[in-house]
Amino acid sequence: MDILQSFLLGLIQGLTEFLPISSSGHLALGRYILGSDTEMGITFEVVVHFGTLCSIVIYYKTEILNLIKALFRFIKSPAEAKSEKDVKVIGFILISMIPAFIVGFTLKDYIEDIFMNPILVCGMLMVTGVILYLTKFSKNPVGEVTTKKAFMIGLAQAFAMIPGISRSGSTISTSLYLGVSREEAANFSFLMVIPVIAGAMILEMGEVFEVGISNSQISSLLVGFFTAFISGYYALKYLIIILKKQGFHYFAYYCWLVGGGGLIYFFTISSSSSRFMNNYQNILTDTIDPHVERRREILKAHPEVKKLYGRNPATFGWIVFLVSSQLMLAFLVKDTNFWWAIGLAYFVGAFINHSLFCLKHECTHFLVFKNRSANMWAGILGNLPSCFPSFSAFSATHLKHHAHQGEYEMDFDLPLRWEAKLISYTPFGKILWMFLQPIAVALRPLRKSSIQFVNSWT
Repeated sequence: MDILQSFLLGLIQGLTEFLPISSSGHLALGRYILGSDTEMGITFEVVVHFGTLCSIVIYYKTEILNLIKALFRFIKSPAEAKSEKDVKVIGFILISMIPAFIVGFTLKDYIEDIFMNPILVCGMLMVTGVILYLTKFSKNPVGEVTTKKAFMIGLAQAFAMIPGISRSGSTISTSLYLGVSREEAANFSFLMVIPVIAGAMILEMGEVFEVGISNSQISSLLVGFFTAFISGYYALKYLIIILKKQGFHYFAYYCWLVGGGGLIYFFTISSSSSRFMNNYQNILTDTIDPHVERRREILKAHPEVKKLYGRNPATFGWIVFLVSSQLMLAFLVKDTNFWWAIGLAYFVGAFINHSLFCLKHECTHFLVFKNRSANMWAGILGNLPSCFPSFSAFSATHLKHHAHQGEYEMDFDLPLRWEAKLISYTPFGKILWMFLQPIAVALRPLRKSSIQFVNSWT
């Protein structure tokens, strides 16, 4: 890596680490555009991150010193110091670190794979734009950080490990959504990242020692460090000024410009996605219906399964029971502790919702009642606890999936081409798709002009 490339990548790291436009996303796109020979390497990455860490420490030197003093006071006399604001801030920072460390240790390899997919990075920049723009409606919040808010802000920080999602943008925006004042939102956002960056650097130092540093690298590393340090300091300084003037949402337009321009480029000009689309085209040309073959194999091995064929009105009883259970749970947790509500939603409500999805599938195939309308109403009832009123659309598209297996325009279980390009068959991409699935499935029928969107059930 030459001096100019070190300067450019250091500048990108310094400016984008604090400006809410995603440093990881810009570095990924920067390396892609500048060429594969500019791959930073673990040593350069650690050095430029150390440069931005130094810029935070210098800018917040007074606040950090106060936090260190408060920590020693707490160690010396916990009962007297626990009510101090600085001690509480230390606790909030520790709570906010929990999601980031869990994600960092469990999904690190998957996240690194995303750096190889510029299309996904551009898509996430578009998402960052939406996150930033919504802060326009948070006029003058005056609240403070609390334990619950610190954890929610930490979740936003963990989400921002996806390249293209801005860490500062996500954490500051979440703080504003939760009613935290603009100044405190910025201060907490940048103080909470210090242990995260430091921890990541410590984990990577082992690889640095293994690789070593040659004499020819020293000049490039120094240029990268000082460029990231100086540009990071001034980016941090002016971001806080902009935030106080309520101009934070203007960064959304930049994210949309870069993300949208990148998507247009990579979809229409770049050949980077051709491998993914070739694989996807192979899927489209394989029109053999797997359901038929699978049914034959199951019946051949277990002919007794055929006794289970047919309608079962008792399914409706299970739908009523599960929907009632969800409503009862919602009523019971309306005034309960936040963590109890989260736990019940994750460990109980999610299983009930999945069970209801299976039962709605039975309604789609008219396997509950003889009457078609009765099956539809049963499916709509089962859909009530879900966030999206999607049963009637699912029913129509799923039946077409069985009738037109492997046909792109009619089999709506097949992803859209932009879905295939965006996800690129990576494990992390599939996890991300699960969050976007309701939107993607709703858009799939648009590829067929003959689909009737308005009928008696919509």
